[in-house]
Amino acid sequence: MISSVNQLNQALKEKATEYGLRFDVGGSGLLTSSVAIVSTSPGPTELKTGIPFSGGAGHILWAGLRPHGFTRNDVYVTNVIKRPSSSEVDDADGRGDNRSATVAEFSAYAQLLKWELSHLPNLRHILILGNEAMEALTGRSGILKCRGSMYEASINGRTVPSFVTVNPALVARYHRILNGSASGTVPLRSLQKVFEFNLYKFKLFTEGKLSPYVITYNINPSYKQALEYINVCQQQTHPVSVDIETFNNETSCIGLAHTDAEGMCINFIQPDLSAVYSLEQEHSLRSAFAALFASHNKLVAQNGLFDTSWLWFKDKIKLRVWFDTLLAHHTLWPGLPHNLGFLTSRYTTHPYYKDDKDNWKTIGDIDAYWRYNVTDCCITLACQTGLQRELQRANMDRFFFDHVMRLQPHLAR
Repeated sequence: MISSVNQLNQALKEKATEYGLRFDVGGSGLLTSSVAIVSTSPGPTELKTGIPFSGGAGHILWAGLRPHGFTRNDVYVTNVIKRPSSSEVDDADGRGDNRSATVAEFSAYAQLLKWELSHLPNLRHILILGNEAMEALTGRSGILKCRGSMYEASINGRTVPSFVTVNPALVARYHRILNGSASGTVPLRSLQKVFEFNLYKFKLFTEGKLSPYVITYNINPSYKQALEYINVCQQQTHPVSVDIETFNNETSCIGLAHTDAEGMCINFIQPDLSAVYSLEQEHSLRSAFAALFASHNKLVAQNGLFDTSWLWFKDKIKLRVWFDTLLAHHTLWPGLPHNLGFLTSRYTTHPYYKDDKDNWKTIGDIDAYWRYNVTDCCITLACQTGLQRELQRANMDRFFFDHVMRLQPHLAR
């Protein structure tokens, strides 16, 4: 029975030899911890010390985790690949990783990692740092899109709740670039701020304060159901979210949500691109939309300038947005990204989903497109709640409403 980190590392080394893998740096920390931190591969400093995250990336990691109550002595830390990459980790590409392992070698290292984690008796949460660690434990890739998301990691027959973010080696890389002669890179302050946001969210994740985001999707409604939902939204005194999708240079659907957990996508086309409703029904629905947009004074949108311009130019429907989440975030954090994928990771617990907009074409399921539209509506409404709170705390709410949003109808026109 393995009862210490030294015993586990010795067993890992023997198992790596069986797999034909090089083993330079094993795990470190508290074997009985409920939290494991997994990264890609050790760097030059780690190779010398034999301890993961003892170099520049480690300094950034521990500095970010310490305010949230995590130290090296409280967690278990390891890497997927147990040897350095062909070049320093700090010189990784834009993903913060530089895997030099072959596909077969990486697969073997991933199996070794899962075997290693299965010997942590109290493991309840995993902090995944970087694309390769995410790929090894969840099968997903694209860390710059998925960072800030919660997934289930499969560990030899059991699932462990996991949280993914960028490898701090990426932040360390920008330290070196900005202190050197290179230019034209992402500002260090922004990269650090994103990493800090994610680590704070990880703290909430381990405390059980983040629950999976569940959305009820109302799609392919009948004429009666669609009209009733529009009327329900019109009766609301609180914010209502609006989002449109376009296809073949036409408005394919209009989505609405008056809660952040349920919405409706009213689509005008079927998979064969034929009309869903009769001419009279579609005219009635568009008139109902026009009445809603003209009378409701708390309509929310993400990048509402697009929706406003498109709906008037293509459909002669006037939309006036009360709260634009993109502009609110830009007002608060001008140096950060403002797309809905980024806002999702900041203000919700929903995993990254923005690729779903195009994936439906691959799988041939247009309903996935309509569900994507509902997700956009619900997520936008959830982000609006968080953003309005931040605006109020920063004493910027009056500036936002009286200047930024007041200007938007004129810019749209």
